[in-house]
Amino acid sequence: MPLFKSLSPPRAELLIELGKEEFDLGETLEGSVVLKCLEDFDVQSVNVDLVGRERVKGTLLDYSGDDQTRIYSPVNSLARTARPVEIELLMHSNPAPASGPFKASKDYSGRFQFRFFIPSHLGPSYQGGRQDGSWLQRTWAVKATVAVAGRPDLETIKEIRVSIPKPKAQEAAGVGLRIIDAVFEGVKIPEEARRFASGMGQQAMMMQYMKETASELKDSQGGGAAAAGLGAGVGLGMPFILAQQMGQAGAQMPQQVVICPSCGAKNPVNTKFCGNCGSSLMPPSKQACPSCKAEVPENFKFCPNCGTPIKKPEQPVCPKCGEKNPPGTKFCGNCGEKLA
Repeated sequence: MPLFKSLSPPRAELLIELGKEEFDLGETLEGSVVLKCLEDFDVQSVNVDLVGRERVKGTLLDYSGDDQTRIYSPVNSLARTARPVEIELLMHSNPAPASGPFKASKDYSGRFQFRFFIPSHLGPSYQGGRQDGSWLQRTWAVKATVAVAGRPDLETIKEIRVSIPKPKAQEAAGVGLRIIDAVFEGVKIPEEARRFASGMGQQAMMMQYMKETASELKDSQGGGAAAAGLGAGVGLGMPFILAQQMGQAGAQMPQQVVICPSCGAKNPVNTKFCGNCGSSLMPPSKQACPSCKAEVPENFKFCPNCGTPIKKPEQPVCPKCGEKNPPGTKFCGNCGEKLA
C-alpha cells in the first residue's frame, strides 16, 4: 500500500484562473494558480508556463503563408527532407517559478500569481489549411505544475485563444453617431477653446485692433506719423508673440517613450533598461546567417529565413587575467595582453 501511494500524485485540486480566455499578440496575460490540498505532502516548487504549439499534417512543401498560417518554429533538417505525414513543433515556452518549496498540509489552500507577455512576432491560434495544401493547428495554453517530493507531479492546462490585434482604423470603423431628432438649448465652450480665447486669441484680437486704429489715424489729419509708429510697433512685436506661442505649443507636446518588449511598460527615451522589469531596451545586434546570409538578431537560435542553427561567436578569454572579450578582439580590454 505505501508503494502504491508513492507512485500516485497527492490528492489535491489544481486550478488556473484568468480574467479572460481571449488575448491579442503583444498583450500581457495575468492570472493565478489555486492549490487546494486534501492530504499532507511536500511541495518542491510551483511553476507556470505559457506554451504555444504547432502541428502540421500532410506534405509540407514550403513554409510560406500569411500571418495566420505561417510556420514560426524552427524545423530541423530531418523533418524538412523526410516530409513526414505529421510533425509537431514547440513554438513558444516560457516557464516561470511561482513559488519555492513548502509543506502543504491537509485543507491547505494557496493562490500563486503569475504574469506573461505574449510575443507579438509569433502566430495566433489557428486551425485550417495552408497555401501549400497542408493542414495546420496552432494552440496556446497556460500550464501549471506542482513538483512533489517523492511522488508524481500535479499538472493542469488551460487553453487560451490568441488573435492578431485589429488595426485601430478597423476598430473605430463601426463607431459613430446618427442624429435623428435634436434640440439645442445651449453651447458649452470646451476648455481648449477657453485657453485659446484667453491666450493666443486675445493677442490676435489686439493685433487686429492696432491695425484698424493705425488705418483710422492715417486717414485723419496729422495722423500719418502716429499710424507709422503704431504699425512699426505691431511689426516689432510680431516675432515675440510668435515665439511665445511656439514655446507654449512645444511645452504641450507629448513626451516620447520607449515600450519595453518584455513587460510592455513605458520608459523615457534614451533609457537602456526597463524601469519595471529590468530588461534591456537596446535593439539586439544582428549577425549574418551562415547559410543564406540573411540578417538574424543575435538572440535567435535559428534563422527565420532558412531554419539554419545560428552559433554564437566565441568570446576569447585572456590567458593572463581571465577576462572575456568581444569576438574579434586581438588584445585584452582589461590588461592589454595579446589574445590568441
